[in-house]
Amino acid sequence: MRVLFTNHGLSVRAGTELYVRDIAVALLKRGHEPWCWSPELGVVADELRAEGIRVVQSLADLPGRPDLIHGHHRLETTAAGLYFPDVPVVSYCHGPKAWQERPCRLPNVAFWIAVDEACRERLVNKEGLEPSRIRVLLNFFDADRFPQRGALPLRPERALVFSNYASRDTHVPVLRQVCEAAGIRLDVVGLASGKVVEDPGALLVQYDLVFAKARAAIEAMAAGCAVVQCDSFGAGRMVTPDNFHELRERNFGFTTMRMPLTVEHLAAQVRQYDTVACEAVSERVRRECSLDQAVEQLLGHYQDALQWKVPSSSSVECLEGAALLLEGEIPYARAGREVLDVRRELDKLRGELERVRGERDDAKTSLAATKERLIQVKAEAATLQRRKSWWERLTRRGR
Repeated sequence: MRVLFTNHGLSVRAGTELYVRDIAVALLKRGHEPWCWSPELGVVADELRAEGIRVVQSLADLPGRPDLIHGHHRLETTAAGLYFPDVPVVSYCHGPKAWQERPCRLPNVAFWIAVDEACRERLVNKEGLEPSRIRVLLNFFDADRFPQRGALPLRPERALVFSNYASRDTHVPVLRQVCEAAGIRLDVVGLASGKVVEDPGALLVQYDLVFAKARAAIEAMAAGCAVVQCDSFGAGRMVTPDNFHELRERNFGFTTMRMPLTVEHLAAQVRQYDTVACEAVSERVRRECSLDQAVEQLLGHYQDALQWKVPSSSSVECLEGAALLLEGEIPYARAGREVLDVRRELDKLRGELERVRGERDDAKTSLAATKERLIQVKAEAATLQRRKSWWERLTRRGR
């Protein structure tokens, strides 16, 4: 089947961008024809094209009519649904709060998919959608991209903050305090830190403990790391076999992370590090949360959507929807897009600031080492001078 993916951007390696990439590539390998449309293209679009997937910046550049629209984000999904009013739409919700995750309400929407219980609750309680038309498809990891590390050490030695929001201006300082007190080396990767990695799977296997949330947490657990839920807005718990099901249902995310970012709380979570428990969690993730399983479920949803009959009045209602979109949604979406652009620019600046701070710290370290060496050299010179004076006195006496 030909599946059209929509997304607000394919420019950076972030949440929904990588979701589209992984699902689209998996569909291509199964013989389907995924297409991707986004108004903002970049590195992820390049990765998709390298796999042989069609990526366009304008719907007019598509080679024909898709069989199904897999829609991410309200404005982009609505635009694609308006452009193809007789094509069934599956509208996704990836977040319980963000404005972009509001549902598309066009008449050709077959049903909505939430990535966890928190998103389902949003669609029912806040958006007023019919519960019977909402499905839940939990997040996943790609086993080909995230291998499993060897046995963990008895105590954690290396930790990683795995987040696009992690910097010295957010939650990194408190995590440094926690790790320094426990004798654990801490590293940071993500957009805001200025350290974006192309292959996080190869990186994660080098660490024992990871601070992350949502899909990043799933990937870290799959890699065999101990995981403590943590991000810029708050902290959660060390993931264990006892709390795994509860946290999994809510995507190890926002609604399960209500604890403050304090040294006391995070240190208590780190102390729960247990190699046997972590191994059990990792095996469960690899058994229950794979991309292959998610794609099989998604294909079942696609088949249901294809069998669903688009209302005959869909074209007329879509034209009315277009008018509503132009009158009400566009100004709102434009404001939201501007906020998103500012946030992304801020993340870039934070990353640049982090890089400059790192260079400054390296320079300070180098300067301190140079000063220390200078003191040593001066001390050695003074010693040599004393020996020289002693030798000269001794020589004069011998004469």
